[in-house]
Amino acid sequence: MKHYIPHLLLALLLPLCCASCDDTKTYADMLEEEEDMINSFISSRGLNILSENGFDPSRKMGEKDYVLFTADGVYLHIDSVGHGPTLYHVLDSLTKRNSGYRMQITVRFLEYSLSVGDTIVTNFYTNASPEQFYYAKGSSYSGYSSSSSHYTYGSFFASADQTETATLMRTYYGTQVPGGWLKPLQYVGDGGRVRVIVPSEMGHTSAQANVLPYYYEIEYKRYN
Repeated sequence: MKHYIPHLLLALLLPLCCASCDDTKTYADMLEEEEDMINSFISSRGLNILSENGFDPSRKMGEKDYVLFTADGVYLHIDSVGHGPTLYHVLDSLTKRNSGYRMQITVRFLEYSLSVGDTIVTNFYTNASPEQFYYAKGSSYSGYSSSSSHYTYGSFFASADQTETATLMRTYYGTQVPGGWLKPLQYVGDGGRVRVIVPSEMGHTSAQANVLPYYYEIEYKRYN
């Protein structure tokens, strides 16, 4: 499995080093720097940013088209909507029958740090087990993280047959699933594949703590 662990450690440690060098930096300064990183990434890749007004996920997007959701700052490109209804729609329907229902989703992904300028970790194109997380509605599950206006939550877990290397997100960032990973589930079904630019507020715990954005390529598959 391709890990890029040295880069992962660099991504985690670099913000701490920078913070020690400049204790006067305010949160507003950090947010401004984050915005600059996102804009630079968009410009360097020649991305075309679309308004969410009139966004139709069923229509094929251009290779460089990304829709910006202004409420949470997530940029989304859909490579494939997958099969069947959206995973959020399925979750919503099943939750109405069973308020305690938790959908299990497996994920192949690539994480790229906009601050480091390199891939941090990926489990694409390997025989290793994918990441797994519970996807649920409501707030009754302690430790789950809020992600969007649809009030969905996600928590990484490790099944008995998984090795430690198959749970990198859980190992390095904790059980909280980034809100930017859950947002696309409103628009894709089983087998859906997306690319997302995730600002810190919709990222994992390290992204939130250090105010850093990440880019992801993600493929979702429903397990149960």
